Amino acid sequence: MKTRHVLLLVFLMMIFAACSNDTEQADNEVDKSSLIPALSEYSDEEIEDIDRGQELVTHTNDMLPENVGNNLSCASCHAGAGRGDSLNLIGVTEKFPQYSEREGKDVTLEDRINGCFLRSMDGKEIDPEGETMEAFISYFEYLSKNIESGDQYDFMTVDERADNIPAPNVEQGANEFSRYNCMSCHGRAGTESAYTGPDLWGPGSFNDGAGMARFSNMQYFIKHYMPKGQEGTLSEQEASNIAAYILMQDRPEFEGVNRFPNGNKPDDYLNEETKEALRNNYLDWTDFERVQDE
Repeated sequence: MKTRHVLLLVFLMMIFAACSNDTEQADNEVDKSSLIPALSEYSDEEIEDIDRGQELVTHTNDMLPENVGNNLSCASCHAGAGRGDSLNLIGVTEKFPQYSEREGKDVTLEDRINGCFLRSMDGKEIDPEGETMEAFISYFEYLSKNIESGDQYDFMTVDERADNIPAPNVEQGANEFSRYNCMSCHGRAGTESAYTGPDLWGPGSFNDGAGMARFSNMQYFIKHYMPKGQEGTLSEQEASNIAAYILMQDRPEFEGVNRFPNGNKPDDYLNEETKEALRNNYLDWTDFERVQDE
């Protein structure tokens, strides 16, 4: 075969490979809003349940004051009532039951919801068979109606915690918290304010048993979803610094036990014992498995 024919063949193969990759990427990238069904497909009674579920996700602390012990709602983490980019809930019903290392067993979606009430919202469980839980499930089923499996799209399988995190500088994190004007949304965390963002520490925030109390979770969330409108603009180091600064502040203590009966308990929950060890240099940030040891 002549040289020019070989080069032409190689060139065509490169084009086909690029087109194939583009097609694969297009298959994985989807407009999430297009996955949500029209309410016209539902009866008036079903719409009422769906609407109430969405309201509960959006205004959890206002609607369920007996069950929420802080100023947070489900939407504080799951933006846009679970329809946004941060911790999206489309397809969530297809992921349960699932194995929970924390519980050492398979858990239902109802179990997972109540876990959030106990930890993220520092409150009390809701009746797993009551009308409130039914409304939550109705809304999540609505978000998941057009989903066939829990791993159908890439956004449904993202591990929402960071690996190889640069060791943080807490003092620098305080400066960056101010420099990037986090207070414009969150106010002065730990104090009563009219700001729209959730409390990041203090009695109005999540307790130290919540998933967001894990350093790797907080760093990932800040890096990928903050600041609002400028998501992804912070460096890994800046996200690490700010996450450490936030998690080193006082917050409610989880009254239960993060059991992990079969082992594999994450080492980066920042509870009071861990924070005290960091303050007194008994523990270094690089001692955490997911933090780089430079």
